Amino acid sequence: MDFLENFENLTDDVLIAEINNGRYEFLQPLLARYTPVVRALAKQYAPFEADVEDYVQDGLIALYGAVRDYRAGQASFSTFVRLCVKRTMLDLNRASGRKRRIPPKMVSSLEDAPEVIGQKSAEAVVIERESYQTLTDHIKVDLSGFEYRVLSAFLSGSGYAEIAEAEGVSVKSVNNALSRVRKKLRESNHI
Repeated sequence: MDFLENFENLTDDVLIAEINNGRYEFLQPLLARYTPVVRALAKQYAPFEADVEDYVQDGLIALYGAVRDYRAGQASFSTFVRLCVKRTMLDLNRASGRKRRIPPKMVSSLEDAPEVIGQKSAEAVVIERESYQTLTDHIKVDLSGFEYRVLSAFLSGSGYAEIAEAEGVSVKSVNNALSRVRKKLRESNHI
């Protein structure tokens, strides 16, 4: 098996095709490539500085969902990721009742986001692989059935209100479930 540092030069489409074929080790370089974009968008859309990390968490979940839902040929993956993450952050603002208007000059393009460049040591690669595997195991095992269904619907692009209606619960219950998911992920120190 190749080391992850050998995957840096692969295109997004190649990485996604490999991930969709069950080779989840290709997810880590893709996440590393787009985490700065998620962080930049979180800083733009979080209504308060204290909310930025929560927005980053939700943005990373949206990024993971974008990897799963992306279909080549419709738009570039970079455009699709930006759209998915932005939509998630707008949903967070709507759900919390805090609306924020972003001045057009503050909205940057994906090309303006810093890229993660550089060689990684073999040790860093192994640690990243272990972290990813632990995260996926945690998601599959430690979430309740309700939390898992809510997370799956959220990753599919459903808004809080849609999920609440489908589950027959309040929007607050959906928000609480996603908060618990974020807390569990944060406590596991893998995102």
